[in-house]
Amino acid sequence: MIICGTSILCCAGKAFCSNACGCCKSLCKTTWKQQIRLAYIILNIVFTLFIIFTFYYLQDIFQTFSKYINCPSEAGGGSECLGASSVYRMSFSLASFYLGLFLLLFICCGIEAKKMINDGLWCFKITYIILVFILVFFIPNSFFEGYSQFAKYVSILYMLFQSLVIIDLLYKWSQTWVKYYDQGNQSMKYVLVFTSLILYGLTIALNVLTFIWFKGCSTNTAISSVNIVILVVITFIQILGFNPHGSLIASGGIGLYISFLTFSSQFSSPDSECNSLISNSDNKNGFYFDLSIAIILNFIVLMYVTFSSKESTSKTTQNIINNAPQALLADNKDDEEDKSLDQNKVSNQNAYENNSMQQPQGQQQQQSQNLNQQQANLSDEDKNDIRRLVVIQQFKAFYVVMFFVSIYTCMLITNWGSPDFSNNTFQLYQESSASYWIKIIIAWLTAAIYIWTLIAPKIFPNRDFS
Repeated sequence: MIICGTSILCCAGKAFCSNACGCCKSLCKTTWKQQIRLAYIILNIVFTLFIIFTFYYLQDIFQTFSKYINCPSEAGGGSECLGASSVYRMSFSLASFYLGLFLLLFICCGIEAKKMINDGLWCFKITYIILVFILVFFIPNSFFEGYSQFAKYVSILYMLFQSLVIIDLLYKWSQTWVKYYDQGNQSMKYVLVFTSLILYGLTIALNVLTFIWFKGCSTNTAISSVNIVILVVITFIQILGFNPHGSLIASGGIGLYISFLTFSSQFSSPDSECNSLISNSDNKNGFYFDLSIAIILNFIVLMYVTFSSKESTSKTTQNIINNAPQALLADNKDDEEDKSLDQNKVSNQNAYENNSMQQPQGQQQQQSQNLNQQQANLSDEDKNDIRRLVVIQQFKAFYVVMFFVSIYTCMLITNWGSPDFSNNTFQLYQESSASYWIKIIIAWLTAAIYIWTLIAPKIFPNRDFS
């Protein structure tokens, strides 16, 4: 009976996913690879939201299972700590899920097996996450105190990655609109000016509010002043025009992002003298605003990772097809499928160039003809294998990103581990000194990286920074 029910659910889920992917492909023109990535992102969102609402707001339904699911006596007992505890456990379950997928792509030998693991088996994947989440409830909370500390360091790395992605996204956004203007769309100049004014206006407004809300101590005042100086420096360097690809849209966007991190850090301050919102009724509203913006930023980063690689994937695939000899393909299909195809391409190209420099002109032409003949002999099946390998290589990187995202989520929701298992208060939001300093440092590092992108073309004029 259970097997039949599971089979019915799997078939129904497969049919639903197939129809959903078909609609997504028709309406949004997405590729199959992008649809699979979206499925993983949606999976994370659904599980995380379910855990937040269930264990934070519906804790009473677990009283029946209090023998197995409860808080330790040092945390007050009962079910009060289940919200924070379940967030860490779901984060651990999702992180182990993506780590397992990443390792399986190295262990499995065949292309078809890798493709099946990567694209299918969704019923087993969901079952795995649920089972691991249930099993980790038998792990004591002391383990997740250590996991919380581990998650802090991992999340710092992810926030740096997030900053790099946001910088790249803002550059591409501004370059795309400038390109429309250069192509003769005169109305885009008004759009460019209006967008720049909005971004700078929001940045100024947020900094003014930061001075008002967090003026109670000299540390916050100094940090807010440093943030203003950074914004002025960024704008001044941008106006100098060292980077031809820069724009006020990108600078305004980075300024707004840095200002948000500064606001978020000062809002996390546990010192009531430095944080006027800590004892204010706006505390919960401020938390919802802070968390919502952070989640939106994280979602934007994941969407950019999902959709930005379409053009680069097609170019990489075509280059490999055009440059890889058939012998290389045979090796890849047998024992070296997990090696980077880009590295193979570079190695073969360098070897060919070195041999060409040492050979007469006639031998160079003959070797070039032989290489072209090998490329012409590639079958459609070989080319499809190459395309699958390229996608699989990129999914390895995607799984690493999702591993970091799964860990970062628990820091995001718990405000960088502020609920303490040794404390008997587990509110949805608690102030955190760790969150305070981490976000400030990330904001300053982001500003330093962006300033470097503005001045690097001037310092190294012979390098291509496009």
